[in-house]
Amino acid sequence: MNIAAMQYDVITLDTNVFDRNGRDLEGGLLAQLKQFKNGSAQFVLSEIILREVHRHITEKTKNTKDELDKVARKVAELGLLAHDASEQLLELANSASAPEDAAKERIAKFIADTGAEIIPADTTDIKALVRNYFKSEPPFEAAGKKKNEFPDAIALLSLEAWAQSNKKRVLAISHDGGWEDFAENSEWLDFDDDLPSALSKFQEHAEVVLRFVSKLVGDIDSGVLPGLLDEITSSIGYQVSDAYVYPEASADYYYEPDETELTFEKLSFVRIGKGFDIDIVQIGKDRIAARVGLEISANAVTSFSFATKDWVDKDYVRIGGCTADTDIEFEAAMLITIEGDFYAEDEPGFEITEVELIEMIDRVDFGEVGPDFGEGY
Repeated sequence: MNIAAMQYDVITLDTNVFDRNGRDLEGGLLAQLKQFKNGSAQFVLSEIILREVHRHITEKTKNTKDELDKVARKVAELGLLAHDASEQLLELANSASAPEDAAKERIAKFIADTGAEIIPADTTDIKALVRNYFKSEPPFEAAGKKKNEFPDAIALLSLEAWAQSNKKRVLAISHDGGWEDFAENSEWLDFDDDLPSALSKFQEHAEVVLRFVSKLVGDIDSGVLPGLLDEITSSIGYQVSDAYVYPEASADYYYEPDETELTFEKLSFVRIGKGFDIDIVQIGKDRIAARVGLEISANAVTSFSFATKDWVDKDYVRIGGCTADTDIEFEAAMLITIEGDFYAEDEPGFEITEVELIEMIDRVDFGEVGPDFGEGY
């Protein structure tokens, strides 16, 4: 790769980028950061960001472990499994790793896989930190609780100091306005709020590959390659149906929702002008990864149980339930991996080896709901 042709030497992420990508360190767009381990460009993380990511993953892991313990106890209580099977389930739940350890192990593997360099927080210029705080300079704001912005300030100042010391331009990915404001005044840090777009800036020959992928998507969309369309539709349909989305609704009573079932109906490719919504996120000798925007139609079904408060006993009394369904349309994206001989003298041979659903919605609004009392109630 021609390093001189690249605008940036380094990429770094804010905590909210990990959050927005579901903290999926093993898949999706975050897994594409593996390309930097042996590449010309570099991936760095502030120690502050690493600690925040660890905290967020630990909290999510703890909540999941608590749910696992609760389900195991409930299964035993209700006798849903034979006694021996219930005991085994309880043992499995009790044998789960401590959330802090599980999070630490995942993060350690992520760092090893991506070759990330961790920038220590103690390299921060304390004088600059204090000056920015009292002058309300980015990422500190004149209004609000400035103390909450100290982690961002430490992360940004230590990253800038590292970049200046190593004479490297850093592209910082964040969804935080404070990061954007800081980058506007920095000679070493630039800002981008879109990870797929940012990754495309590190790809040599990105324009050539974009034309190739755009033609491929166009051929699939127009029916020239029906086999690939069936393959993509089948894979995305399965992943949509298998996704967890939280049901939301408005009701006059207290309610508890059941798990939402999604039935995939169809997909189409999102268009931008005369082209498609595509970002090239990785280019290798025989491997291309691209993000392709999708418009998905599906049907959502769930059940609601309703209760009202008994003001005498101060307890909630069940008053029935209902089943609700709604047709939904939403934008998501897929991450496709294309492998083959792209440099063949004749027609290049290739195949789509992986299709992964990303940017999936996490909740569905069922509108106004209420108990179905039935006839003659």
